[in-house]
Amino acid sequence: MEPLKPIRKVRSIIYPPNVRWKCVRCTMCCGDTPQRRRIIRALRVEIEEIAKKTGKQVEDFAFLLHKSEPYSYAIRKRKDGKCLFLVENSCGIYLSRPLTCRFYPFSVDKHSTQTYEFQVTEEECPGLGHGEKIGRNSFVKLLKIAEKRLSHREKGTTQSLQVARPRGYSTISAPR
Repeated sequence: MEPLKPIRKVRSIIYPPNVRWKCVRCTMCCGDTPQRRRIIRALRVEIEEIAKKTGKQVEDFAFLLHKSEPYSYAIRKRKDGKCLFLVENSCGIYLSRPLTCRFYPFSVDKHSTQTYEFQVTEEECPGLGHGEKIGRNSFVKLLKIAEKRLSHREKGTTQSLQVARPRGYSTISAPR
């Protein structure tokens, strides 16, 4: 897999057109649902930041993942299947939350041509269709956050995003 290149070298960003989204605090994305067992993946650098901010030992809130690059950890869940850091309908680590959480209900995949594609998750998020239209600037901002976090080396390799080929998405040119 190719390493993530600086945003200024990205040729284009593809994203779903006319998508409106606003978090409605349903917490569906924060844990298991009757239809899906959720794994809240996190990068090593994110786990270190969470440990520092919370004062908790890593093993108290996360466990190692295998063969899940670029993610190397998963956040532990409570007995009810919800994230350990979910407090009522709010995230207790909101400013330090992992990319997995920041991107929801979207994911991003990288093509070898320096094109990044954002997709809506397969499951239906109740916040889709609400709020303001998610446009170019929002997706560029998410990509910059990912670039910063993925630029850290984990186990001696540069992390990268996965490749996929969705259809029906708008293409934009990235900032240079």
